[in-house]
Amino acid sequence: MTTRRSVLLGASALAAQGWVAGCAAGGIDVVIVGAGIAGLTAARTLLDAGRSVVVLEARTRIGGRVDTRSLSGRPFDAGAAWLHGGAGNPLHAEAGRLGLRVEDLGTPDTWLYENARRATSDAEADFARTYAALADAVESAGSAGFDRPAAEVFTATGPDVTAAWAAYADLDFGVPPAELSTRDASAIEGGGAQSRIAGGMGRLVEALGRDIPVRLEWPVQRIGWTARSVVAVGIGGVVAARRAIITVPTGVLGSGGVVFDPPLPDRWIRAIQALPMGQYERAGHAIATPLPASAAGQALVMVGPTDAAWVEVEAGAQPLVVSAEGGAAARRLLSEGPAARRAFHDAAARALVGERAGEMVEEFVMSTWGADPHARGAYSAALPGRADQRAVLASPVEGRLWFAGEATSTAWAQQVTGAWESGREAARSVLAAIAAD
Repeated sequence: MTTRRSVLLGASALAAQGWVAGCAAGGIDVVIVGAGIAGLTAARTLLDAGRSVVVLEARTRIGGRVDTRSLSGRPFDAGAAWLHGGAGNPLHAEAGRLGLRVEDLGTPDTWLYENARRATSDAEADFARTYAALADAVESAGSAGFDRPAAEVFTATGPDVTAAWAAYADLDFGVPPAELSTRDASAIEGGGAQSRIAGGMGRLVEALGRDIPVRLEWPVQRIGWTARSVVAVGIGGVVAARRAIITVPTGVLGSGGVVFDPPLPDRWIRAIQALPMGQYERAGHAIATPLPASAAGQALVMVGPTDAAWVEVEAGAQPLVVSAEGGAAARRLLSEGPAARRAFHDAAARALVGERAGEMVEEFVMSTWGADPHARGAYSAALPGRADQRAVLASPVEGRLWFAGEATSTAWAQQVTGAWESGREAARSVLAAIAAD
């Protein structure tokens, strides 16, 4: 049966030659694929420079992997939640320029919970020393130019080492230590002080997306390109442009979610394959019973001998308890289904707030980035030996295609800051190319 969709996808087979050029002859300057932070920032940069732009977004909303929801009237970031690195994070200044308030949380104390109770002060001190030694070993190797699996540079064993790896690799970088690149870990900024956008990261999306021409529910399935023009093809139709910025996550690109016609040069294909997605999921609920200010805090909670959760408690009249799992635990729990994830969250939450963890006032909320067809994970994690591929992916493809997003950032990879900075830099590079035409 011939459908509108099959006609559109079949027509794209002509993309390599005159059809692309013909479509783009009267097209816009730049088509941007994806309305996350990178795509919105790129669009704003181009529009401010007087260029014509359209942004195509597969979801029913803008924001990509930023997804701020409401729990009992309080913001809950199911996706990106933090700005790392304190005042040195360039998004602090951008947020101020956009009229947003940044809440500085400093470097919070982290508690350690094992067997559903807080660890002794000696155990917490042992954990802190092990974590510091592990992090130093990984980052020293990466800084010295060695790009190896992190597990190979710190081989001590024991319960404190298991907890330290869970905190450092799985919960920070989204992959277990055997899959963590030492060079990637050493290059990424953002340790120490934390901050967040007041009202949730969605406020940043709203500010960046204001007056941007976005077409929602417009998944791009194929991109045809020649030396002079580009067409984006999807169930929404065809959009012709002179250049394209693609901000789709590497998990989608690597699984063939967007087909390039002709195929990308091998250099960029290898870069995409070198940057698979790490896994990091967040879940939370509100508690009916008030909690005193002393109950607020952050903790690493060991849920069993190897799995760990990062738990945040926001105290007050209507407290929030948020948990996160990453890396190997996130993969396993996602495959086991919502009931397993709920049980994991409840076990982690009870360690901090006891049976009050079950006193919910609203439905349990959780992210599912690993199962999301428009993400396929939380953020990119370079394979050991391949951290240099972030810079490759950031380079323009024959002056016609650009990639942007946290995966193309070296210093701020895996973070909102990397997405924002990469969108701005890709747009500036496109503007330079236009000026050189």
